[in-house]
Amino acid sequence: MTDKRTARTPPLVGGSGSGLTSDAGHNQGMTTEAMARHIAHEHGRSPFSDNLKEIVYGGLDGIITTFAVVSGFSGAALLGAGGNGEAYAITLVLLFGLANLLADGVSMGLGDFLSTRSEQARWNRERAVEIHEIAHNPDQEYEETVHLLEEQGLSADDARTVADVYRRYPGLWADWMMEHELQMEDMSTATPAKDGFVTFTSFLVFGVIPLLPYLAFWGRDISSDALFALASSATVIALLALGLARSIVTRENHWRAMLEVLGVGVIAASIAFGVGVLLG
Repeated sequence: MTDKRTARTPPLVGGSGSGLTSDAGHNQGMTTEAMARHIAHEHGRSPFSDNLKEIVYGGLDGIITTFAVVSGFSGAALLGAGGNGEAYAITLVLLFGLANLLADGVSMGLGDFLSTRSEQARWNRERAVEIHEIAHNPDQEYEETVHLLEEQGLSADDARTVADVYRRYPGLWADWMMEHELQMEDMSTATPAKDGFVTFTSFLVFGVIPLLPYLAFWGRDISSDALFALASSATVIALLALGLARSIVTRENHWRAMLEVLGVGVIAASIAFGVGVLLG
């Protein structure tokens, strides 16, 4: 799940417009608004980036799943019958493709919703345990914190100094223990329903692309081979677009991301086509 916690970053140093506030005799600090601007501008944080996993996961699966139907039919030579048989086979591609698109999209969305909800429930349960341990056995938790800090490279004295600070803030302490002792991602701000909806939407939007040539030319005088070539081209474009979208958010090399997504898609599509050939 994408980590939706606000990143802890050092205060920005700057003059007018930096978001820093200063009063005589007080240290400079950062406003909430300035922190939000810093995260958005310097780290590229946005609603799109927060749901990158769902978008890529749903989009890639949608493209591959739908193209598997198209390539499976083509590999089995169902589209090469000619005449009415060919028109019937093209209709089958549309029927199976659209039915599969909707059914799998719903399944993907609900699966993402349930998995995120389950992770969130587990996180809440484990955090309640940490809160209880901090309240009823603080000395043990204190020693565990010191040990974990020392493992991260702090000296014994510095580790105890930091642990003393955490001890004064039970909620923050529990969150730190969740991350560093239990190695659990913060799920306090997880949104299972939204994540499931984003996965479902991405699956539909990208998954329909391989079917667009069949929808556009359905009932027209065009060969099935030409339709499959158009569907293959549309699939390649969709995979490249998905890779480009990922690279914009992650700020990685555009071509590397695009070719990586394309490579994964080609492997999956080739397997589907090969199965169609074997069964045909």
